[in-house]
Amino acid sequence: VSGPEDGRRPTGKLTVDAVHFGANQELLFEGSKDVILKVVRDRCDVTVTSFGDPRAGKSYTLTGSFSNREAHGLVPRTVHALVENLSMPRLTPDSVSASFFEIRGSRVVDLVARSETSMSPRMTVRTESKVEIDGLMEYDCTGNYTTLLDVFLCGLEQHIPTSHSCFQVSLTWADGARSCLRFLELGCPAPK
Repeated sequence: VSGPEDGRRPTGKLTVDAVHFGANQELLFEGSKDVILKVVRDRCDVTVTSFGDPRAGKSYTLTGSFSNREAHGLVPRTVHALVENLSMPRLTPDSVSASFFEIRGSRVVDLVARSETSMSPRMTVRTESKVEIDGLMEYDCTGNYTTLLDVFLCGLEQHIPTSHSCFQVSLTWADGARSCLRFLELGCPAPK
């Protein structure tokens, strides 16, 4: 899902750019790469959503296997592609940060918080199409893009498979514009 083509902030209208079923990790990434990299090239927000029943492969789609590069999921493949694109002078943002949270019932839990007291951010509905999460830990990854994967792996260690989660990479540009790449894992209840 991506925002407007011209990089402006969304007006409530979202575009579904692709839907994939049953593809292997490589085909899935290659079929999504151009849309995902809009976050850098076009400075628009992009959300990748993995949705399904318990044990349907949502986490595997996003994570894959770290021991086998050919089986890397969408997140590691995207981080590698981002690093390649962010090294181009015209496409280098002023700052890059990452966060990882999940929703457990009605609670938002920061998966990469440094202490227990900062693990409970507050979710605030600003408008019909905008929800903000205050108090979320954002790690500065500017100039050290391997930190993006560190934040993702740290969050995975705290992640509860039956909850909804969001790994987010935020890019802030010299003109103050901000674009976000989000990986959502949304589970649905097990069929009865």
